[in-house]
Amino acid sequence: MRKMPVIAAVSALVLALGGGALWMTRAPAGGREPARQQLATSLTLLERGNATAARSWALKASRSDPKWPLAHAVLARTYLALGEGLAAQAALGRARDAGFDMGRAHQLRAEALLLQGDAKAALKEVRKADPRFARYALRVAARALAAQGDLPAAQMLLTGVLRQVGGRDAAAWAELGRVRQQVGDVGGAIDAATRALSIDHRRVDALTLRAELVRGQYGLVAALPWFEEALRVDPWRHDTLIAYAATLGDAGRNRDMLRASRRALAARPGSADALYLQAVMAARAGENDLARALLQRTGGALDGRPGPLLLAGVLDYAT
Repeated sequence: MRKMPVIAAVSALVLALGGGALWMTRAPAGGREPARQQLATSLTLLERGNATAARSWALKASRSDPKWPLAHAVLARTYLALGEGLAAQAALGRARDAGFDMGRAHQLRAEALLLQGDAKAALKEVRKADPRFARYALRVAARALAAQGDLPAAQMLLTGVLRQVGGRDAAAWAELGRVRQQVGDVGGAIDAATRALSIDHRRVDALTLRAELVRGQYGLVAALPWFEEALRVDPWRHDTLIAYAATLGDAGRNRDMLRASRRALAARPGSADALYLQAVMAARAGENDLARALLQRTGGALDGRPGPLLLAGVLDYAT
């Protein structure tokens, strides 16, 4: 691969890290070209919405050149896109150790903390973000506020972001749609998801949100094409596979549900959500011992959630 296309693709890190200036190191003679090519592929896939494949290529780049901080930073960004906060935080730590300017990564670290359930720490961290990454930081702050239950403040932040850019921020629209869904504003959520997709028709989060909204409006079967469109963009997106599998199961398509849940387990080994769905399917088939075993394998990760609590109660009653 010629250097110019690779460097051009790597420059897409402006988008991947939230906008602003790009930090790079010079390659030692003959030591970084494979990693550059792999990272360019990762960034191209990330821009196209396939974060799972982007993660695989970023991981290859970080292994090809473990001392290249940019590779670890991009890997962290792909983990964030996939909702894997702990893995993202670890990748950011490796980027820091390799020399990455962590002043450019406060918004990423904030998102990693948020994904691990620490909204308070995320809000504290996001306040340190460089102004060049303000939009990204504000989107993270809005999600943290929503996680704390302050949905009006979350909506206010997101509408402010959209006002600043004339509505041209697909990620902000997708986030706003999710917040509107939480407050029961179905019409507003549909509008936000539609606007996100009009800007970027490959946004998996917006496609998944649209699928969930269609499921509520028009029923299970009507939602399936939206999930399938999202999975055409990223066939191994864990959270979309989980929602798709649950919808298939509720629609009575148990074999398809099993296939989708197995794909989710392949995408995220040990996935508690996938194991729970398989436990539900086993219980429906009267395989209570198998259902109990699958539920136990979740290791308490779903404690407190209504569905798993109900299933556990049903299985205890059937003993």
